[in-house]
Amino acid sequence: MPSPGPWGELMDGGGRGVIFTILSMGESREKRKQHLIAWNKVCLPKKEGGLGIRKAKDMNKALLAKVGWRLLHDKDSLWAHVLQSKYKVGYTQNISWTVPKSNWSSTWRSVGLGVREVILIDQSWVLGNGREIRLWKDKWLLNRLLMEILVRELPVDRVDERVRELWSDGT
Repeated sequence: MPSPGPWGELMDGGGRGVIFTILSMGESREKRKQHLIAWNKVCLPKKEGGLGIRKAKDMNKALLAKVGWRLLHDKDSLWAHVLQSKYKVGYTQNISWTVPKSNWSSTWRSVGLGVREVILIDQSWVLGNGREIRLWKDKWLLNRLLMEILVRELPVDRVDERVRELWSDGT
């Protein structure tokens, strides 16, 4: 995931080796001392002894994934149509559109990376009526495409079959 830039580096303590300094509360001014604490420990949840501060890199990744999620699920929104047209995104459930191309802006590259690394890894289908799910080209049943585990070649006329097409009414 791309870094949120120099501000993110600064907010995350400038890298792994930088230390966060906390003044301890002593009884008197003379007893107050500086204690050096690793930034990774400061960023732990409060329940684990940290301060609960979130790393900028993690927040950036979460926000990019949120934009990607909305792109995949807000199918009727104007902004999604504009971006899909500009970057020639066809079927959003096919992950091939997340592979960066030379004409992509850095923002769009980051959104694609967020979708690929965060959302599509653990995304699964809810079958519903089966109209949207492509039987052979979507990972709706296993972690692999059914097309990839076929023993023999799939007839060309069945490649784009939907799950709904296999149902009989009433069953």
